[in-house]
Parts: sequence; C-alpha cells; structure tokens
Amino acid sequence: EIERHRGDVVVHCTSAGRRPRTRRLHGSHVVVTVPLGVLKGHAIGFAPGLPKRKRGAIRRIGFGAFEKVAMVFDEPFWSDATHTHMLFMSDHAPLELPLWLDLNEIMGAPGLVAIGGGRCARQLYALEPDDRVALALSRLAEILGRDVPQPTAWRSMIVGAPRSHRSTLPTWRSL
Repeated sequence: EIERHRGDVVVHCTSAGRRPRTRRLHGSHVVVTVPLGVLKGHAIGFAPGLPKRKRGAIRRIGFGAFEKVAMVFDEPFWSDATHTHMLFMSDHAPLELPLWLDLNEIMGAPGLVAIGGGRCARQLYALEPDDRVALALSRLAEILGRDVPQPTAWRSMIVGAPRSHRSTLPTWRSL
C-alpha cells in the first residue's frame, strides 16, 4: 500500500523470500512504475485512493496480444540481406510476423526475433509451439528467397491473452 500524507509518502512493502519481511519506506514522493495489469487488478492500494480521473484512465487503457519468436542460429546467414537491425516489414495479410529484428546487428549474436501483435499474435497463440517456429522459418525463407537452416535454439513468448480471456494481468507463456 502507498499512503500519501501532507508532505510525506509511506510505502508499505514486503520482501520476497523464505522469511518475508515487511518494511515501511518514507519519502516526499514516490514514482510508481508497474505493469498496467497490476493497476487494473488493484494489486497496489493507494490511500487516499487515486483521483477519479486517474482511475478512469486506468480503466479505459487496454493491452493486447504480442508475440515474439526468437531464434538462434550457428551463423548469421541472412547478413548479406540486411543493413540495419530491422530485417523485414511484411505485406502478408493479416501481417503475419511483420517485423524482424537482427540480433547480430544489435548484439553480435547470430539470432533473429520475429514480432507480431494484435490479430497476428492471436493467430500465433492458437498454434502449437513448433508450428510457430515453422511459420517464422517459412516467412524467413520467403523474405530471403532461399532455404534457411533450422535454428539451434528458439523461444516463443506470448504477452497478453487471447481476446476471449478475461484476466486483467498479461499472460506470459514461454516455451
């Protein structure tokens, strides 16, 4: 809970671990940076409560699905096709994996991250993990105009739930 008093703020928090410890932190101000789902789920109490305008904004703002398929390869075989950290913007309807990031350009690691949001992410969510990677590799072969090797490692990460899911907190699903 965060208490606001005249010229003072008190944050009541509990540390994680085998022996949780409750602490009170005092200050003149506090900056709260938490995921929207934490605020929507009322996981933090405010005393006095947040102003009506802020509560309304929290209620109106939403979040959607976001999918990433990250793949690591033995070597950056795509490097001859890129000059920047962004490899491709798709024209596929409905924008299947429209954005690709080249980790070799960003971090010096032979990896690519395919990113999709909205409808694309919801469609990917319905696929089995191996099928997500297969789709990503298919798009990559199409982008490059040649066969591509299998990744040495991969991970698919979904942020947000399908539209039918009513949870207020984003769902992370790592494979």
